[in-house]
Amino acid sequence: MRQDQKTGFLLGVSAFMFWGLTPFYFRAISSVSPLEIVSHRIIWSTFILAGLLLIINRKFLKNALLQFKRHGLILGLAATLLTINWLTYIYAVLNGRILEASLGYFINPLVNVALAALILKEKFSRIQMIAVLLAAVGVSQEVFRFGQFPTLALIMAGTFGIYGLIRKKVDIGGSEGLLIETLLLMPFAVGYLFYLASENRMAFLNQGPLIFWLLLSAGLVTTLPLIWFIGATKRLNYSIVGMMQYIAPTLIGLLGYWIYSEGFPPGRLVTFTLVWFGLLLVVVETLIHVRTRTY
Repeated sequence: MRQDQKTGFLLGVSAFMFWGLTPFYFRAISSVSPLEIVSHRIIWSTFILAGLLLIINRKFLKNALLQFKRHGLILGLAATLLTINWLTYIYAVLNGRILEASLGYFINPLVNVALAALILKEKFSRIQMIAVLLAAVGVSQEVFRFGQFPTLALIMAGTFGIYGLIRKKVDIGGSEGLLIETLLLMPFAVGYLFYLASENRMAFLNQGPLIFWLLLSAGLVTTLPLIWFIGATKRLNYSIVGMMQYIAPTLIGLLGYWIYSEGFPPGRLVTFTLVWFGLLLVVVETLIHVRTRTY
C-alpha cells in the first residue's frame, strides 16, 4: 500500500470517528437554534482556515482570487449542499429525530458507492460487491423497520454524498477549498447573527459562558473532520471512503445505547453485523492484496 493510501485511511478513520462522537457536542448546545449553530460553524471555520493557511500556505492567499475564479461556482454548490446537510442533521438531533439522522449516516455510504460506480466508473472486486450487497441488505431492513419514508435521512445522505464527489473532482486542496466555501457563506451567517442580536435572541451572548465557548469552538468541530475527510477522498477510491463511513453511525448508535440509554432494537444489531462483516471482508482483501504486491 502506498504511503498516500495509508495516510488516506488514517484521515478517513479519524474523520468518521470524530463525526461519530459529535452527539456529545450537539447535546451540549441543544438550547441553541440550528440556524445559529450553523452560522457559528461557518464564521469560526473561516477564521481558523484563514489562520491555518497564513501559517502553512501563504501562496494560496495571494492567489485566492484566481482560485475563486476557477472553482467559485462549483465550490458554491458544494457549500450549499454542506449547509443543507448541517441544518438537516442539527434539526434532527434537536427535534428528537436522532434515529432518522442515524439512518441517514447508514444510507450515505451506499450513495457514495453508487456515485463511485456511476460517475467515477470505479470497478469493484467480487469481495467489494459482496460487502456492498451486505450493507444494502442491512440498510434496507433498517428503512423498512423505520416504518415511514425517511425524508431527513435521504437529504443527509444525498447532500453529503454529492458534496464528497465534488470535492474529490475539484483540483484544489482541502483547506483551501473549504475556506472558499465558508467565505461564500460568510455574509449570510454574519447577517443572520446580526438579526438575532437585534432581536436579543442570540444564544452566543445570552446563555452563559459554557454556550459561549462551545459555539466559539464550532470552527474546530467543523473544520478538522472535514479537512481529514477531503484528504481521504483525494487519496482513496471513493467507494472505499463510502464503506468507511459506517464508522460514524456505528459509534452514534453505541453512544445512544451506552451513554444516552436509547433503545437498541434487534434490527439495528442486524444492520451493524451485516455492515461490519462486509467491511471486514474488504479489509482482509486489501491486506492480502498488499502482501501479494509486496512480495
